[in-house]
Amino acid sequence: MTDGATVHAIYSHRFDLPLDAVWHLLEDFGNLGWIPGDLRVTVQGEGVGMVRTIHLPEVGVVQEELAFSRPGEHCYGYTVSGELPYPIADYRAQVSLAEDGDTGCRATWHGTFRPQGATPAESREVMLAVYRQIAGWIEVHLGA
Repeated sequence: MTDGATVHAIYSHRFDLPLDAVWHLLEDFGNLGWIPGDLRVTVQGEGVGMVRTIHLPEVGVVQEELAFSRPGEHCYGYTVSGELPYPIADYRAQVSLAEDGDTGCRATWHGTFRPQGATPAESREVMLAVYRQIAGWIEVHLGA
């Protein structure tokens, strides 16, 4: 197991949904009501610098801070403070959307982090699985 070098996890997913529909869902950083399950989110502040605290049943609490938002580019980034329920530390992520064909869009998640208690490959795979799950929730919520 390695604790050290920065690892990148990049996942891209094509949605058969209009970019504006997906962006409308994602740009509301404080609203995760589209994620299924018994999830509770509290929000402090507004805009860049706001913090969403996600209370995950049987997992713990995750605090994410909106680091930047570029609505004209359909892109935002965030950082996580404190412990994560994954084998990573110093997590930063960027989410971006782009048109893809006449009726679809492509979302790309790009996370950087240090492995913690796992190999770089293991920690990368955990985060890629998280991104795949998020993409699936978006499709279910928006009826793709």
